[in-house]
Amino acid sequence: MRLAPTHKGDQVVELLREHITRPGDDTFGAKVEFSLVDVGEGFCAPDLPANVKEIVNSCCHRVHNKYPLYSGEGGSIPFMGIFAEHFPSASFLLVGICGLCNNAHAANEYLELEQCNKFTASLALILSKM
Repeated sequence: MRLAPTHKGDQVVELLREHITRPGDDTFGAKVEFSLVDVGEGFCAPDLPANVKEIVNSCCHRVHNKYPLYSGEGGSIPFMGIFAEHFPSASFLLVGICGLCNNAHAANEYLELEQCNKFTASLALILSKM
């Protein structure tokens, strides 16, 4: 299950356990057992420093003639919390390609090659300015 960036895994697990194992009409009298395999914490990245954001904005605008869209993603990427713990002064830029037809992480995921080329060019330009 994907968690929102600010949710704590252990709290969500207990709520889920309570809901799934609670007897009721929806279980038709079945006894439901719940066991946890693993849980990862949500992650909420801090805003980028102004100088880093300016680099990202200018590089993306140069390649795409548009500014990037910043989205509150990353909650379901538990290793980012580990990185943030070990590198507290680092800035994290989680990037990806998203568009109307991409259908990310689905069986029929689709990426346009021109979009991928521009994405790669943007990243290379951003890294060259850091």
